[in-house]
Amino acid sequence: MAERAGHVAVRALTRSQAARLALAAQGMGRKHPVRVDRAALSRTVQRLALFQVDSVNVFARAHEMPLFSRCGGYDVTLLNRAVEGRWPVLHETWAHVASLVDITLEPALRSRQASAGQEAWGSMVRIQRERPDLVEEVVGRLADGPATARQISAGERGDHPESWGWNWSQAKTALEWAWRCGRVCVAGRTASFEKIYALPDRVLPAAIRESPTLSGEEAHRELADRAGRALGVFTADDLADYFRTRRAPTGAALEQLAAEGLVVPVAVEGRGGWWMRADATVPRRIDAATLVSPFDPLIFHRPRALRLFGLDYRIEIYLPEHKRVYG
Repeated sequence: MAERAGHVAVRALTRSQAARLALAAQGMGRKHPVRVDRAALSRTVQRLALFQVDSVNVFARAHEMPLFSRCGGYDVTLLNRAVEGRWPVLHETWAHVASLVDITLEPALRSRQASAGQEAWGSMVRIQRERPDLVEEVVGRLADGPATARQISAGERGDHPESWGWNWSQAKTALEWAWRCGRVCVAGRTASFEKIYALPDRVLPAAIRESPTLSGEEAHRELADRAGRALGVFTADDLADYFRTRRAPTGAALEQLAAEGLVVPVAVEGRGGWWMRADATVPRRIDAATLVSPFDPLIFHRPRALRLFGLDYRIEIYLPEHKRVYG
């Protein structure tokens, strides 16, 4: 890639310019809509592609914040309907960890589901290897309708968990494996934030389910393109982190985007290794102030947040005690 980039005039950006470009790509600094409706939500989803999901709710759930940060106050039922309604805009899947992802990207994420055995947590991989009967049982239970892991394993449909021969943890792990490999979907969350699992035909519209599955190369190119648009300016590491895709195929996808003229190399503060969208323009200024969640796509990749914005931030509940600064 370096040799190819060497034939292209490398644009130089200051860190301030790169930061403004990143903010603009994320929809920051734009005038808030008069009314935050489904159209405003859809535009934000088109721009960001995903909202990270996290159980921390000190202020609000992580996935509820990005729309607020870009559009202002809104009725959270709008987001719920966009996930759980008849015509969903988003669905919860594994991307940048658990995320609400633009539902049109589902065909591009199938290759990741097919390789879940290489990416999923060890407990999931073990349970599908050691207890395939359990996986089949919990998936079969969903034929009766959507349910949480607790409903399935704790017998809220008339069965005691002991009669199944496994405990709640095993049932949950089996369902999580089935979700990671695409056999089940998440239809929504309960008030206590438990996943509601369902078979795909209960969650994904027919038009999405019937869309052709992208090859691994096509999928990485599609995800890299969407990530690049959402980031505006980025390194190869930033690009891979957005959907948590593997480095090598993401690098190949970046080369393809460069060959197509969709991205161009840039230097930020004299340092190479950066890229930007070829059609992007650097705003002269960004006049905006908003509350941003630590899980927001603008800053969820901590190395990028430090490089662009000088923001050295860690969520210390996720750090070992000896690495915490503030407690």
